[in-house]
Amino acid sequence: MVTKVTWHVVVLALAATPLLGDELHLKGGGRVTGEIVQETETAVTVDIGAGKMTVPKSSVVRVDKSASPLQQYRAEAASLAPEDIEGWRKLGRWAEGQGLTVQAREAFSKVKANLPDDPEANRVLGLILLDGHWVTEKESYTSRGYVWFEDEWMMPGERQAILDERQSREDADRQALDAQIEADQAAQAEEEAREDAERNIWTGPLDNLDQIPAYGYGPVYWPAQPGNLPGSSTWRQE
Repeated sequence: MVTKVTWHVVVLALAATPLLGDELHLKGGGRVTGEIVQETETAVTVDIGAGKMTVPKSSVVRVDKSASPLQQYRAEAASLAPEDIEGWRKLGRWAEGQGLTVQAREAFSKVKANLPDDPEANRVLGLILLDGHWVTEKESYTSRGYVWFEDEWMMPGERQAILDERQSREDADRQALDAQIEADQAAQAEEEAREDAERNIWTGPLDNLDQIPAYGYGPVYWPAQPGNLPGSSTWRQE
């Protein structure tokens, strides 16, 4: 009951006199909300809860003061005793609703420190109940024989099937490529042989000129013999 009253008092106090946070409006419409922890002539460093972000001043259009969930969380956390289980639970739920993931985990770690088997705290901390014990996701899967492969948990047999199928496709692609290269080489050799054959027709030996067929009329030697004119029945080429 005391914890419940304390929580409402703090929330009402924050609502009545809100702690100011810092909101940086950036060129292009972006915003960074948190608490300015350092400022120089060229840059502004903001604690956004999950870490610190440094923004060049040249990218900042203006800075507005507004209620900061991060500062509210810190003020409330500073007022809670380590053993205040329900106070940390409510603060953790509130932090989750505000998108303060790191702070929510911090609050629920306080709950787990007092109640190791608390389901809500273990869930927020990413733990899984396995055989009566809260373990990490990795411990849960590995204990059941799963392996991590390409951003996914799966059984070794599934992993091997994927690798085998992938290897089979690679082998088929390689064989197809080899066959295509062989076919291209054969076609090229055939084309070169044809070109060589055509070239040999004109560059081969001319030893048997009398075997080359003559087309049309051959040379006429003058003076021609009577009756030995081209076109006559007795014409004979000398």
